[in-house]
Amino acid sequence: MSNTLFRGSFLCIEYPNHSSFTKAAGQRMAILVSRIKETRSGFNYSDFMASVSSLLQDLEAENYNEKNGSCIQPINFDSHDDTKAITRSADLEDWFTVLYKRIYWMFRFCDGADDQKKYQKRLKKIARRVQKGLIQDYTFFNLTDEQMEEQLTTG
Repeated sequence: MSNTLFRGSFLCIEYPNHSSFTKAAGQRMAILVSRIKETRSGFNYSDFMASVSSLLQDLEAENYNEKNGSCIQPINFDSHDDTKAITRSADLEDWFTVLYKRIYWMFRFCDGADDQKKYQKRLKKIARRVQKGLIQDYTFFNLTDEQMEEQLTTG
């Protein structure tokens, strides 16, 4: 069977399936950052992507059992909807918001409020590096725990 396209025909491109949330997030971040024209001049992509990769790896490697003995490693657990959302993020605002909420959810039931804040701070620091070259502000910076809780419980 040939992949030849004829007038009036179309070819659907499937979104890739990922084995983990972190792989989906990492791939989408690379695509979104490469599209930002405003930051291309003088923006250190390799350092930025290394920071993102380090954050995702640290989240994935976090040992929750040592903290309270009853918590699983949730970054990739039950992540289908978030993986789909982050893979389809239209821009960095969407990407950061999905990950920010995911971090909140990860620690919500693991008595890890300190860890939650630590990782959210790291994410905000990473976002500010991109934001310096842009005019826009990221609204995810302003999300409160109550707003995230409402979205998690009503949605």
